[in-house]
Amino acid sequence: MQRLKLYLILSLLLLIMQQNNIAAVFSHIPCKNVFFLNSKVGWIVGDDGLFKTNDGGTTWMSLNEYLLPLGSESKTTPYALNDGFFIDENVGWIISKRKILKTSNGGLSWIDQTPSIQYSAPLQRPDEEFLKIKFVNANHGWVLGNSPHQPPIGMSNLGTPLFLMSSDGGRSWNRADLKDIGRYSNFQFLDEKNGWLVRYDGILETQNSGYKWTLRKSIKQTSLNDLIFLDKNNGWLVGWRGKILHTHNGGNSWLVEDLGENYLFSKVFFITPEIGWIVGNLKKKDEPSEALLLATKDGGKSWKVQYKEVGKVLLPFFSNAQEGWLVVNKSLILHETNEYKILFTSNGGKSWTLLFNSK
Repeated sequence: MQRLKLYLILSLLLLIMQQNNIAAVFSHIPCKNVFFLNSKVGWIVGDDGLFKTNDGGTTWMSLNEYLLPLGSESKTTPYALNDGFFIDENVGWIISKRKILKTSNGGLSWIDQTPSIQYSAPLQRPDEEFLKIKFVNANHGWVLGNSPHQPPIGMSNLGTPLFLMSSDGGRSWNRADLKDIGRYSNFQFLDEKNGWLVRYDGILETQNSGYKWTLRKSIKQTSLNDLIFLDKNNGWLVGWRGKILHTHNGGNSWLVEDLGENYLFSKVFFITPEIGWIVGNLKKKDEPSEALLLATKDGGKSWKVQYKEVGKVLLPFFSNAQEGWLVVNKSLILHETNEYKILFTSNGGKSWTLLFNSK
């Protein structure tokens, strides 16, 4: 009876916190992705679970209670998610390490769409995890994954790729044959057929929904991390050692810009062929790295620092050329816990307003 009373009290307190959007709803655990449908409606996913805002990020509501019936993969982070994607306010998908879940009512209920994947030794193994998920419409979507464990003897420790494709809203999945071993970090599809996939040493293109991939650009002396294409012609890549690559002809040729080997770029975001942002870190000798947000208004010919802070900028998202959000990790590398804050700009990044602080 005492345990039941305690459970009811804790449940009531949790419900009050969610309804009032108390700051404690986020703990000191990494966020993995932030995305907005418009200037008001957005989501954050991460090790703390799934959160939604209806007022541009000023307040956030936890949707974790609706995930509880599906079970937990971790006792310490029972709602841990790696990514999520919504095509409107009702229909969306989230992924954890081992699950693919879909909602059709804004997150109030979820169905398990995790495929039963057949593995064959030695390259395809059940320790692979889902990392990224994206859809272009209600039917066509893709999931990127990777194996974090040691590959067979004689092969470099770069991971085993996993790429899944669905044409029926996630009810069934097919697996692409990515024969090349390596770390695949992100992907993007412009429509149901045409997409791009970033590998640590190059970028691949598909014209048949991901069933077959062709290497379009190989680059050495760096590790590529992210990409964005605005259309079939204009695209950008970023990676370690200050590398920024830009194509204006669909990947037939690439302009390579090098800002210096101390720059470690992790994310790129463009709104128009001229206006874009890059997130990364600047390594400093005998000092913690400095997080940077760089902006361009001339398609990448020049870049200007719009935000910097010791720590790591995790996630940017811009809904248009003026309105954007930035999730910032304030911690130093040697700290045991992380502190997060969410910033908002209404002038393209010239100035930022604090929306949330986990302190």
